Amino acid sequence: MAIALFIGYRAMINNETPVACILVSRRTNEILSIGYNDTNRSLNGTRHAEFIAIDKVMSKIPEQDRSNLSKIQAWFGDVILYVTVEPCIMCASALKQIGIGYVVYGCGNDRFGGNGTILNIHQDKINRPYQSYGGVLRTEAVQLLRNFYIQENDSAPNPKIKKNKELENKEYPPNLDFKGYLSPEEFVEFFGEERYSALYNNRDREITPLINRGYKLKDVLTIEDLLEITELKEMYQKKDFRDELEDDLQNFYGLFYDINDEGKVEFNKIITQIDQIGQTEPVNQVDQVDGPTTDLECKKRKLNS
Repeated sequence: MAIALFIGYRAMINNETPVACILVSRRTNEILSIGYNDTNRSLNGTRHAEFIAIDKVMSKIPEQDRSNLSKIQAWFGDVILYVTVEPCIMCASALKQIGIGYVVYGCGNDRFGGNGTILNIHQDKINRPYQSYGGVLRTEAVQLLRNFYIQENDSAPNPKIKKNKELENKEYPPNLDFKGYLSPEEFVEFFGEERYSALYNNRDREITPLINRGYKLKDVLTIEDLLEITELKEMYQKKDFRDELEDDLQNFYGLFYDINDEGKVEFNKIITQIDQIGQTEPVNQVDQVDGPTTDLECKKRKLNS
């Protein structure tokens, strides 16, 4: 999830909403594709992170199989999606149609959530349902969104002056009410018995990579993790980008508070805001591929991928 957050950060400095995802093979733990919102650059409201990541995997499916839904579902049934924000209704439906294996997301989507917050698209009776788990690195996902929405849109006909641009010590909404999303058995299957005792009925704690151990984001994401992602070269558009990546990573770390051993946000850290970081020219993501884009080793990666 930390990798998806970093990709979302890169989207934000390219003037896109910081929602990003990765698709991972449950069998090999390999990152199959990455995606981040591209609606502003493309002027296409359907170019959500999930659709872009799906398109990239579709391009790897033999061309003769791309119009065969059962074969598409066979491919995606072994795939887990990590996305920083709960999929919207449109994306939740698309994920269901392609037969995604699992979805893990950061923060809930209070306006358009299709995985339990507004609608339960992932569990309806049309097509095969998929399981969805939220709340992973959710304060970081919220913080990225907050940074994006304090910015002023100079391209708007009548730009709004943002009155409250202060993010220091700003409280977070309570964690997900897991009882409304997962049965006790489903929660335990993915998060484990110990986390069930600590979190299932407690909305005031964050999910931490190690139980009863706090973390800093730099503990779960390193530059080596990012350099393993082949597609990252597309985002930087240069052969040697390690120095720029290192600068980006340090700026990225600075946006977030640490989480203590009790699963609480430590507000005693001075954080950076996005308007203190320079923005870059928009990056053109991979073009849409031909073919349809339909409307637990994996557990090891659930907190640090």
